[in-house]
Amino acid sequence: MGQRGHGYGSEDHFIRYRTDHPALLDSYIKAALPHQSDITWLYPAQGIAEEPKDLTFVDFTESQLKQWRAFWPNPGNRSWDGVARCGKEWLLFEAKANESELCSPGTGASPPSLRQITKALDEVKLFFGVPSETVWHGRYYQYANRLAALYFLNVVAKIPARLVFLYFTGDIFPDGRPCPQNEQTWRPVISKCHAELKLPDTHGLSDRTHEVFAPVRVSGNG
Repeated sequence: MGQRGHGYGSEDHFIRYRTDHPALLDSYIKAALPHQSDITWLYPAQGIAEEPKDLTFVDFTESQLKQWRAFWPNPGNRSWDGVARCGKEWLLFEAKANESELCSPGTGASPPSLRQITKALDEVKLFFGVPSETVWHGRYYQYANRLAALYFLNVVAKIPARLVFLYFTGDIFPDGRPCPQNEQTWRPVISKCHAELKLPDTHGLSDRTHEVFAPVRVSGNG
């Protein structure tokens, strides 16, 4: 997420939900998961000001840490919009409130880091059944590197994790940028991303990738 808006934008809505309506947000998330374990939040949480970076919150063994450093440039610059625990599993969140947020600049990594990232993404594409020539470091790079983190945790490190895309509906930005008003208007935007990444509807981690749609206007939230 970028700079927090006031009454608009995914960061603002995420924090407002966590502050004013935490049980309601948890209910939306639990409805998308295969189990109903309680959710314990690391972020957004009271007293925690910065988004979690990379996978620094995971208690890696020495062996797993070496695997992670070999897989992805360290330190990485990935920030998570939300991180929580649900039972024994990690929940990693990416939040969006408008169409342009789903796109991102391509990676600005240095040549050595880019080689490492490309190798990692190629490994993930192979696992997901995506053609090797598909570009994953372009405008949907952020989406792709979230999938890479999910892959590393579950497949390489054997640490159970789920990736939750939290899509807010009904936002209004001061600059008038397009904001999907419901799940139905989010769907073609998401489908466009999946199509460009050539991501199959069903892949090796599709059962650990979830979509949650939450309205920005809830009781007491304006």
